[in-house]
Amino acid sequence: MTKFTYCWIPVDESQPYQELVAERLPDSGGDQLPLLLKSNFADGAGVDDDILRRQFAGTVAGAVSSAAVTGATAGGSCEAFPLVRPSETNNYCGINVYLDEIGVLKNLPINPRATALAKTCGHSDVALHGEIYIGRARGKNVEQSTNVDFTIDELDSSATWVQAARMETLQQSERAQAFHSQLDAKGVARVDAGSAPDGDDDADGSK
Repeated sequence: MTKFTYCWIPVDESQPYQELVAERLPDSGGDQLPLLLKSNFADGAGVDDDILRRQFAGTVAGAVSSAAVTGATAGGSCEAFPLVRPSETNNYCGINVYLDEIGVLKNLPINPRATALAKTCGHSDVALHGEIYIGRARGKNVEQSTNVDFTIDELDSSATWVQAARMETLQQSERAQAFHSQLDAKGVARVDAGSAPDGDDDADGSK
């Protein structure tokens, strides 16, 4: 089986970054890190009732109990948040951070180094909670993507991909703002399709 590297950014700043190795699962396509990392987030921590109510107040999800959410995610739940989306300009190489999908609801502490990296990439309002992993996948779409190496030296904020990510995020934001301005001019109501970790909307409204 083919191996690839990815990195762990510990929430505890006294711990160093770690470069890890994984094997691609046979007969399985797409980014495999969400599945491989899922169990890492099965920490037994429960969902905070107050945070759950605040996060989903006025929505259907607000009626779900914290016990139900905790039970449904007992085996772990991993979210991939894109720092870089695959495009022709980056040879269709996306870079994601992987985090506990309900880390905010568990009231996990903010990961300072991962959050700083996201901000350097242009995601100014993102806060990443708990243990964070980062990896690269190449492919024009999710189904066709393949995990490729992301090495520990690439965590430097001066890395080429970080600077490119910042420009791409800015351009995406500008395109989204122009699109919303057109909708506003036509009197079309906006629809909130979701939010990024800790409430930062992505440029296209996706998670």
